[in-house]
Amino acid sequence: MPYFGVLGQGHNLITLPSPRGQMLAAFTAADAIDAFLAAGSEDNRAKVKFAVIDGSQLFGVVEQVAKGVLMNPMGPRTFGFELDVCRDVMAAA
Repeated sequence: MPYFGVLGQGHNLITLPSPRGQMLAAFTAADAIDAFLAAGSEDNRAKVKFAVIDGSQLFGVVEQVAKGVLMNPMGPRTFGFELDVCRDVMAAA
């Protein structure tokens, strides 16, 4: 089962706070990953590993671990997809 915590401290998934609750973080570009990592210490950045996954892996697990997905599908601006949208994505797959 995925678990959460502090950047760089051995956790499987990263969740971020939002007005709708904890959201699973997904990055669609290398520069977005770099900007996110810039918020952590050098030691923490060295411990973080990112994996490329497909949409079914991302949207299939979100309901078990968060209230939705935060991603940047159109540049640096972040968009949140609540659980009902994640369910619609999975239904269309």
